[in-house]
Amino acid sequence: MDMRLNGTVNIERDDNANYVVTYAPIGVDHVGRPQRRFKGWQHLVAFLQGPLHVGAPEVRSALNALFRNGAFCLDGVWLSEAEITEQGLGPVFCLEAPGGLAYARA
Repeated sequence: MDMRLNGTVNIERDDNANYVVTYAPIGVDHVGRPQRRFKGWQHLVAFLQGPLHVGAPEVRSALNALFRNGAFCLDGVWLSEAEITEQGLGPVFCLEAPGGLAYARA
């Protein structure tokens, strides 16, 4: 069974209602992580509630913030190694506590 990793999902919205999503396990920077792009909020919602297992209340909060601010970060999104890779969200890379072991899979 794949280890599940706790991470954050960053979402940005542009003026044309295009959305860019990145996922990074805790301890990993979003900079340089693969991006998923969605045209229109319906596709974004389907992705968040489907493969990313984000609940409806969190999705509503994200959409409200995206319409107001153009960006939002969802915390506490747990994905398995397989889910991260299958969804094109990048290689798994997680740093544990400082001085601890590093775990990586490309």
